[in-house]
Amino acid sequence: MIDNLVKEKLKASIRIEEVAEHLDLHHKLNLKRVGGYLVGKCISGHESKTGQCFRLGSGWSQFHCFSCNESFDVIELVQREKGLGYVDACKYLAETFRCDLLDELHKHRPIAPETKKSYALANLYELVFEYGKTMLAKKEGKEAFQYLTEVRGYDAAKLLTTEWIYWPKDAQIREHLRSQLPPERHHEISEIKLNGAGGDLFRAALPYRDKFGKILGFAKRATIKEGVPDSDGKLYRWSYTAGLKKDDLFNIYKCKRESQLLLVEGLPDAAYLPSLGIQNIVATGQGDLSSKHLESLRIYEIESVVIIFDNDSKDSKGEIGSIEKAKKASDILEANGIKAFILPPHLLSPFKDPDEYVKANGHDAFKKLIKEKAQSRARWLPSYLAYKDDLNTDMGRYSALGRASKEYVKIEDALDKSIFKQEMEAIFNLSPNEIDDIMAKSLKEQKKIEEEDNYKKSLADAQNLISLGEIKKAEQILSQLKKEHKKDDFLLKPYTIENLKQDLSTIQEGLKTGYKSLDATIQIPQEAITIIAGRPSHGKTTALLNLFVNMVRLYPDREFYFFSYEEPKNQILLKVLNILTGEFINEANNLGNLEGYLRGGFTKNPKINEGVALLQSLTESHRLVVSDFPYFVDDLSKVIASLKERGKMGAIFIDYIQKIKFKGRSSTRQLELQKISETILETAKFNSVPIILGAQFGRGNTKQEVLRLDNLREAGDIENDAKLVLGIWNEAKEKSDSKGESLTARTVDFDLVVLKNRNGPSNQTISLVFDRPLSTLKEKK
Repeated sequence: MIDNLVKEKLKASIRIEEVAEHLDLHHKLNLKRVGGYLVGKCISGHESKTGQCFRLGSGWSQFHCFSCNESFDVIELVQREKGLGYVDACKYLAETFRCDLLDELHKHRPIAPETKKSYALANLYELVFEYGKTMLAKKEGKEAFQYLTEVRGYDAAKLLTTEWIYWPKDAQIREHLRSQLPPERHHEISEIKLNGAGGDLFRAALPYRDKFGKILGFAKRATIKEGVPDSDGKLYRWSYTAGLKKDDLFNIYKCKRESQLLLVEGLPDAAYLPSLGIQNIVATGQGDLSSKHLESLRIYEIESVVIIFDNDSKDSKGEIGSIEKAKKASDILEANGIKAFILPPHLLSPFKDPDEYVKANGHDAFKKLIKEKAQSRARWLPSYLAYKDDLNTDMGRYSALGRASKEYVKIEDALDKSIFKQEMEAIFNLSPNEIDDIMAKSLKEQKKIEEEDNYKKSLADAQNLISLGEIKKAEQILSQLKKEHKKDDFLLKPYTIENLKQDLSTIQEGLKTGYKSLDATIQIPQEAITIIAGRPSHGKTTALLNLFVNMVRLYPDREFYFFSYEEPKNQILLKVLNILTGEFINEANNLGNLEGYLRGGFTKNPKINEGVALLQSLTESHRLVVSDFPYFVDDLSKVIASLKERGKMGAIFIDYIQKIKFKGRSSTRQLELQKISETILETAKFNSVPIILGAQFGRGNTKQEVLRLDNLREAGDIENDAKLVLGIWNEAKEKSDSKGESLTARTVDFDLVVLKNRNGPSNQTISLVFDRPLSTLKEKK
């Protein structure tokens, strides 16, 4: 059949003036130029007093008769003049003007011609447009003319070649229409919609035409730069006639036989820039390019689009609106086979939009800018992915690289992939091998996701067929599924003694804690969870931080990370400094005095200054890293995986598990914590890292009641996921709390009880000394 796309291509690409000339209509209808129109007698043959009721405007795809209210496109002209049917008229046009579409026409069976459309409303709008156009340069149109020339800075002569008009008041427009139409059509005047939001306060306007030049309504602009207020005080800069549907890009009807478009945001840019020599320009009208615009792009056979959006500033979220719109537009275009190029908005600086740039620099400079600086989507994407993140921080780089990986797997063209990776290397300062590794991992993950999705879909299809009684068809799907998954990857292979030896040779030894009495009993296991659990205020964070600092000292070639979900990172780092320094300032508030000392400078205490220098060296070398960002558990897992790729992982500390959030929904918090614990365990195993978790014990009155594994079950049975569980007990703190007194002693006993140890003995108690002012745990002497 002759499908809609082929038919629309004929109408969009063949200029109706050429068809009229080919059919000798200039002679038959006495067509001639009057103003901006080609006018003459109506092709339908009715009487006309002036002989000028049949009109064609610049860029239109139909002749309109303002007397009989009919319109005729290129197909209908051929039908009337050649006496052909609808399909033969289409073939005639293709043979005469578009031979390249003949094969496409012959592939399809004929279909019935489309229903004749009514252009009554469009014809009324044309009368309004013509009226407003004649008034723009007259005294009546002064308000709009001054706004456009003085405020917007348009050249007066060039302005008159555009479609800008003066918009009279509602009553004035309707009175004019009554003077132009016969009495039998006056009822149409009361039905026409002239105003929208903001009411009748707008005196400058542009017609909004569809892809064939038919006016669908008007975009009206306030002549006050800031906008005009309605009765409620709300400001409006723009208003659209009620019911206007902007399914086609503004100005696309003028882009016949163009393979490339320039896409801007503002209607004024697309309306005025052609007068300065910039052709094939269309606008979204401040909105987004969307799927509804694609039809006209296909009909006009557009091969590529250069996106030239406004030079916006960052908003409160750190986003640049025009850049986000450009990303969305490029996604839609390339997904539909249209090549997208982007001119980075900052290249318009110091100007806000293309309109201002061209007025200041000329159209040649603008064309040169586009030619030299517009980037393919593959080249532009890495800079887009990086602009919202601070690439000087590990978290920022991780975030940007994660998004870049997701974009990379969507790119199909080999050249685009290569360009994308080259830009990534430059922006992220990574070697080609590093980029290849990151992208290969992303492709692998994407392939796995696709395989899982296909597997689930096949199962769902089979289940649906079974429910419909189509057992044989369901069996075929399941049989095919079995064949696809019956590969070596899915077979259970024997685990030999050689495999065992190889695995044992790669297993790292557990980490030491830095306390000889404790190291004699346990080691912090690799690829597993260790839990440090205790009552509130008994010293969970203190125990975690002392192990953290000890390991940093013990393993100088490794990096250690502390994720705090309870205290801010400035307090955590202050406590780390307190431990590193070991300098006693004040028994009552040593930490507060240390903070005060730092605020005042580093000139008095050599020991503290040495600690500060050491901490600075450790943090800058990435050996000691503290974060207080509240990652959801899935995001935390991804961050840990990224950190592991640095190749220097020592251990991960998390304070504490009950504070971690889960994105999904569970019926109870206990089930959520169970899922969180499972995710952390998988993270430890998959990335071969030790993870030391803080956890809070439930209720109990005595040491024996509190320090029990089943007392962790309120935290989602996390003791089942842990390989090592250490319970802490601060007897002095417990006694002072029970008496309602403050703990004043500088040093107190601090017990670590081995509650679970898969690699060694449990139920062992190791007693340390807690030096409270220094936040430090020490061996007993």
